[in-house]
Amino acid sequence: FAGSATKFVKFDGSNVDIVTEKLTASGSSINLGAPSFRLGSASNFISGSGGDLVIQTSGTTTISGSAVDIQTPNFFLGKRGSQFVSGSNNNIEITSSMFHLDPKNSIVAISGSITATTGKIGGMLLENNKLRSQYGDGTVITKVVTVVDGNK
Repeated sequence: FAGSATKFVKFDGSNVDIVTEKLTASGSSINLGAPSFRLGSASNFISGSGGDLVIQTSGTTTISGSAVDIQTPNFFLGKRGSQFVSGSNNNIEITSSMFHLDPKNSIVAISGSITATTGKIGGMLLENNKLRSQYGDGTVITKVVTVVDGNK
C-alpha cells in the first residue's frame, strides 16, 4: 500500500487498485488486456464485456474518418416515438414529423403536399400534369375534386 486513504496504489498479492485524480500512461505501445473493462464516470463511459461494447455519453459522440463501416442486422438511430431510422428483419422504418414509412404494416404516411410531374398513382399514369387510366381506353380524368374540412 502506498498513498493516503483517498489516493493510493494498493497490491494485495493478486489485485492492483489505483485511486487518483489523474493517471497518465504514455509510451509507444500500451496494451490493457481484460475480459471486461470500464473507462469513464457513471454517466459518460466506454465499457465492454462478454462481446458487448457500450458507449454512453450525456453529450455529443463523434465517429469520424474517411471510411466508417458499421455492419449490424439491427439498428436504431434517433429518438423513440419521435424521429428515427431503424432497421431489422430486412425492413427499414423511417419516421419524422411529416413522413412515416412502416413496412411491417404496409404504411407510407405523408403530411403536407406532394409534387410530381410523372409517375404512377394507384394504377393511374401521371403524364403532362393529367391522370390517365393505365388500363382500358386511356381516358383522361378531367373531374376536379376539392376537399374542404373532410367534405367533398
